[in-house]
Amino acid sequence: MNENHKRMPKVSIGMPVYNGAAYICKALDSLLAQSFDDFDLIISDNASTDETQAICQAYAKKDARIRYVRQEKNMGPIGNFDFVLNQSQGEYFMWAAHDDVWDRGFLDAMMHGFAISDDSVVAVGCEAQYTIGTNKQPFFREGAAFYNMQLDSAIQRVSYVLRYSYGNMFYSLFKRQVLFLGGVSVLSRFSQISLNEMPFFVAVIFQGNWKIIPDVYFYKETSLPTYVQARWEMLGGWLPFGGIRQFASGIFYSVKYHILTLIDVFRAIGLLDEPLPARIKLCLLSAYCLLKHFILWLLHYKKKRVSDVGEQYNA
Repeated sequence: MNENHKRMPKVSIGMPVYNGAAYICKALDSLLAQSFDDFDLIISDNASTDETQAICQAYAKKDARIRYVRQEKNMGPIGNFDFVLNQSQGEYFMWAAHDDVWDRGFLDAMMHGFAISDDSVVAVGCEAQYTIGTNKQPFFREGAAFYNMQLDSAIQRVSYVLRYSYGNMFYSLFKRQVLFLGGVSVLSRFSQISLNEMPFFVAVIFQGNWKIIPDVYFYKETSLPTYVQARWEMLGGWLPFGGIRQFASGIFYSVKYHILTLIDVFRAIGLLDEPLPARIKLCLLSAYCLLKHFILWLLHYKKKRVSDVGEQYNA
C-alpha cells in the first residue's frame, strides 16, 4: 500500500505528558497491548526535563502506531491536551493520562458500547478504579447516573451533566466530530481560564447522549487527597478536616476555582445553539450547582448516601 494512502485508524489516542518518566512505561504498555489494535497514539511531550523523551522515543521505534512530538517550550496542560486532539485523525478519539493504566479490553468494550447504542450516543466511558502508587483504593461507583441515560432534548442533557458529571468522564472514548465546533476544537474555542472539565462536558453532551459502562477497565493514578475528595463527592458524609491553617488557605483557592469555572461554563453555554432564555436558565442552573458545591465544601459535609451499590462491587 502506498505510504500516502494508508487507511486512517479507527481510533486516535492522545497522550499529553510532562515529566512522566516514573509512570509512562506502564501506561504505554497497557495501551499498546489493547485487544482492539486499530489505533494510533500521539504523544505530546510538554518540554519535559526528565527521561520522558528517551522513553517515548524508544517506544516509538518499536511500534509504528506511536507518533512522538516534543514541544520546544511548555504550552501548559490545556494547550498540550488541545495539541494531541488537533493532531488526531481517527473516527474516535480519547485522551490518555501518562500515569493511568487500561485493561486489555478497554477499547473493545468502548467500541462495543457504541455498537449496541443508537446514533445519539457520542461518548462512551467506564468506571475507574483509583490507585495511589499503583495500589488499588476501595472502589466506589461514579458513573451510575449515566448507565442508562437517554435524553432526546439537548437542554435536558446539558442540565443533566451540570448536576451529575464527574472528572473521569473526560477519559471516555468520543466520536471525534463532536470535539470540534465549526472546525475548531472545543478546547481552543472556549479559551478556558480554569482547569475544570465542565465547559467541555457541556459542549459534548449538547450534541448527544453519554454512556458509562458499569465495569472497570480503567485505573486512575491519583493522590490521597484527590481520592478522598472524589469519594466524598459521590458518597457524601464528612470530608476530613485538615486543620485551620489548611482550611483558611483552601478558601481562597476554592473561591477562585469556582469563579473561574463558572465563567468558563457561562462561555460554553453562551455558544450553544439555543434561544437566549434557555441559555439563561442553564447559566442560572450552573451558578446554583457551583454555589451549592462551594457551600458543601465549606461545611465539609453533605448528606451521606443511604447505600452505595459500588461498595459491593468486586473490582
